[in-house]
Amino acid sequence: MALSTTGMFDRDTAKLLARALLTPIVALCFFFWAPLDENHWLLSAGLGVTATLVVIPYSFWKVGRIREAVHPLGEALAVMSLLVSLVIVGFAGSYYSMSIYSEGFPTIHTRLDALYFTVVTLGTVGYGDIAPVSQGARALVSFQILVNLSLIATLIRVLGRVAAESRSLRMQA
Repeated sequence: MALSTTGMFDRDTAKLLARALLTPIVALCFFFWAPLDENHWLLSAGLGVTATLVVIPYSFWKVGRIREAVHPLGEALAVMSLLVSLVIVGFAGSYYSMSIYSEGFPTIHTRLDALYFTVVTLGTVGYGDIAPVSQGARALVSFQILVNLSLIATLIRVLGRVAAESRSLRMQA
């Protein structure tokens, strides 16, 4: 399936692909370089909540833009990349903060541990090597699972459908 309604790989398509590929890299750089230690606990704790709250309105705002885009599938891919990156970095920051300030995650010692746990939870794998032990940690993981199963799946489906419909309408015209 082509990313462009023109059927060609042009400069705009390349920009959209670059944006889709660079978004997770930038998000990970922010996560690993941001000051999420004891002195900046508010940034770390608020990262997950903020990222999750940004995802919902941003997604609805982008639906209209995808419909009007010259490259709807490429635009949808770039949006999905951003949404997944925000959810991963947001929850990883929250888990890291919780591991620093409580006993909720006694086996998370580093940011990489928090990122690993977030991705394993997102992928619904659940190896069992890291597990929440406090009620707050379990509530946060439960919230992430609900976000994973409902919001992300729904957004990907809606964004993909909007992009496909837009592409189909442009091809007919």
